[in-house]
Amino acid sequence: MELVEDLVSRADELFSLGETENEIEKLVSKFRDGIVNLLKALLAYHQQDVDESFSQLVKACLNVEPDLVEIEMELQMFAPGIELAGVDKEELIDSANEIWDWVIDVLDQTE
Repeated sequence: MELVEDLVSRADELFSLGETENEIEKLVSKFRDGIVNLLKALLAYHQQDVDESFSQLVKACLNVEPDLVEIEMELQMFAPGIELAGVDKEELIDSANEIWDWVIDVLDQTE
């Protein structure tokens, strides 16, 4: 599962970069790219490949991991076009980390 490991590693890099950003737009962009890598890793683990939009990746992951609904609200915070007025940096970092933890836990349990 080298592809899964590579995608998780890239997600980790992007999350680290996201945590250092001070501009909300750049922070969201880095985390979104990291989340896309995590979702692709989840799909790769299930031997599926979806290279589509953010929302289509989420839907594909919901098909293979229905419990993903537990973090759907956090995922929506990073969907393109979502208005984030009133959301601060710490809240975004917390949501991104919730997504990270959930996906990594699923990958660890299924190995």
